[in-house]
Amino acid sequence: MKLDRPLIVVGDSHTVTFRPLDADTVAIFHPGAVTADAFARGNHDLARQLVDFVSCLNPGIGALVLSMGEVDIRTHYWRDLPILVSRGVSVQQVIETKVRAFVHQVTGVCEHFGFPEAILWGPPASNVPGTASNEEFPTTGDNATRNILTHLFSRECFAIANAGHPRFRFATLFYDMVSDDFGTQPGWLADGVHMAPDLKFRCLDRLAPVVARQVTAVAGDRIDRFNRLSFQLADVPVSSSEGNGVALPYRTWLSTDHSPQIAFGGTTSGYSLADGLSGKSTAEPVSELVLRSLDVPLP
Repeated sequence: MKLDRPLIVVGDSHTVTFRPLDADTVAIFHPGAVTADAFARGNHDLARQLVDFVSCLNPGIGALVLSMGEVDIRTHYWRDLPILVSRGVSVQQVIETKVRAFVHQVTGVCEHFGFPEAILWGPPASNVPGTASNEEFPTTGDNATRNILTHLFSRECFAIANAGHPRFRFATLFYDMVSDDFGTQPGWLADGVHMAPDLKFRCLDRLAPVVARQVTAVAGDRIDRFNRLSFQLADVPVSSSEGNGVALPYRTWLSTDHSPQIAFGGTTSGYSLADGLSGKSTAEPVSELVLRSLDVPLP
């Protein structure tokens, strides 16, 4: 489907999906690993750079597309959410608050600089299970947990845009990229994190009806099924690697009886955030705190 207007794409490294510059994409600005939370607060240098760039644009040259949220979900959400849940706040409450703060900031930027609307290009499925956390792509939580968080983030964005918000629009391919049990499907991510370059035109096809103002949100057919699911924190056993301790390739919450950082239900045992890359030798069985669908059986 041909775009009604060219795109101006700004945000995190997933802006690379829309390269190279051509008739469809007339400008791309990637100041760094800007997060949706930092943009919402407006007090981070990368967020300020992004707003400064937008301030220099002529709103008439194209549709403003924002690419944010993936870094928040991959790195920060599962680091913080179990702590908040242990204090009585639900996962959904936290994500709704974060999304609404982001949309509020998007609205303000659009109004201030004369853009009729901005389209959030939703975060893709999270990096595949074998992709190790590292300095460039720090990762917290297992693949299914991060994808459930991506769904909850996308669901809230879709609902706000679909309800007729005056400035905020939403488009995503996320639901095409995951299995029914929230695993990232093979073939989508070129380096384990970013979408493959040959998928650019599929992204443009998904964006096209929103760019043309035919709809305010688009996510594919599967979002309706995913929206009917409910989720819970769950405890799943972790297998040691050849007797060398737990060696998960990402940071996560692991069970412990010794000075846990968080506990549920007033118990003395609980969980502490651990860097799975370093391993954890223990004689006791170790389990991982994860997020799972109530409708998908645990292993």
